[in-house]
Amino acid sequence: MVYRKGMFEQRRRAMLFPNLSNDNTTLQNRTTLEALYALRRIFQQPLMSAMQKHNLLLRRRIDRYKAALEVFQNATLLLEADPLHPDNFIEPTPDNRLQVIPQVKYLGILVDAGRHYFPIPWLERLIQYLYRLRFNMIHFRLTDDQSFNLQLKSYPQLTLPSPSENTTYTPEQLRHLVRFARRYNITMFPEVNLPGHAGAWSGIPGMVLHCPEFACRLGYGIPLNVNYTGLHQVVKAVLAEVIEVFDNPPFLHLGGDEVHKSHGCFEELGLEPFHYDHFEHQLDKILEEIGYPPEQVIRWEVTGPNASTPHYRAGGIQQNWYYLPGEVLNHSHSRTYFNSWRLYMDANDHDGAAQIFAHTVNNFQQHLDGTDHIPDAIIPAAFELDMDFWRQRNVAARLLAVALGTAHLNITNAQFGQGETAFQFYDDACIDLNLHPVICDLQGFNAVPNEIYKTNWKGVWQQWINGTCDRMQAIDAQSSSNNWLPV
Repeated sequence: MVYRKGMFEQRRRAMLFPNLSNDNTTLQNRTTLEALYALRRIFQQPLMSAMQKHNLLLRRRIDRYKAALEVFQNATLLLEADPLHPDNFIEPTPDNRLQVIPQVKYLGILVDAGRHYFPIPWLERLIQYLYRLRFNMIHFRLTDDQSFNLQLKSYPQLTLPSPSENTTYTPEQLRHLVRFARRYNITMFPEVNLPGHAGAWSGIPGMVLHCPEFACRLGYGIPLNVNYTGLHQVVKAVLAEVIEVFDNPPFLHLGGDEVHKSHGCFEELGLEPFHYDHFEHQLDKILEEIGYPPEQVIRWEVTGPNASTPHYRAGGIQQNWYYLPGEVLNHSHSRTYFNSWRLYMDANDHDGAAQIFAHTVNNFQQHLDGTDHIPDAIIPAAFELDMDFWRQRNVAARLLAVALGTAHLNITNAQFGQGETAFQFYDDACIDLNLHPVICDLQGFNAVPNEIYKTNWKGVWQQWINGTCDRMQAIDAQSSSNNWLPV
């Protein structure tokens, strides 16, 4: 690949070392980057064999990443290089957008507001940045075990801030955000998670099963009590309010994954796990009563043992994350698919731009049952990640690789080679978008070593476990016990 060396490297030096001094940290960074420039100058030599060229390209990219990773040990630079940081933010215009066009109806990102609070200004910058990358959708999770991140009027006792931020959204804040996103042709739709990952519903006694030992051990997987007599009334009111706040969104996500994770809770109570068929039919009835079309309702694909798998599920769209559509029979009657397969930004520890590019393309392949299951949406997921974790995992830059993958669906394996073609696409686009030079040098890989991220992540998870444990212990077990039995 031919780099635009002069302008790009001059900008890189100026941004990295605006006030070059002789302190050890700056000199160390300068030495590392100068070595990087030298590697770039020698990467193409005449009469090289294909294998020699590949090995040299590989070494060059490894050295680029190592150099960028070393620079990011400076926490200040990590913050300032972030495309979503206010001091480094680029206002969007029609002329500074990604030049290629995604070949998918919806290209989105999952924002985990069910575990974290994201300030409105940060979300506005994210929307504008997504516009530059030609994304047109935000999957906004409102609930998980840790948080119910909306100040509800219907049942204010359900409003629950995440223990890691202790802040929640007002209806007007989210209405504003939906309008703001629409200005950039971006659709926002909410997710309200049930019947699994339902600890956030604990504000109403009896709405979730009361299993404090399980909650204090894991901090997640709390099941909705589908036998609670007031369930229909509560869920109906909450969903109607959420739909109104999001201005009657074109999609409504009702979760539905990993209900098998709650088996320890049932064991603690000496109960058999729910089968949920009756609950799924209840959801259909609720959707009918509030006037929301079931074909616009998204559910996560079913995973886990058959004991927790319903034979019928409400909703008309399946969102796949564990399998690709068609790989297994997982009780889906859906013919519309949203895919997040292998695009979990909290879990792809060793993926760079080429791997993310390839995963995106592979979401569109023919599958094991011999049919094509072409997704209507590609939605990479930033589960469990707050703003700092977005920086550590380099999520904003990785989204560029996803956008490029959706724009080059017809690329062949021969063209893809050893991933260098995807890296070339990524390098060119990163420069065109005027992202920070060291962000480009990370090539879609993490901005901090995985060990550091995992240590930080475990600290936040412990806060969540403590918060869930405190809530379970505060519930009046006596007032809940009468609601555990079948009605």
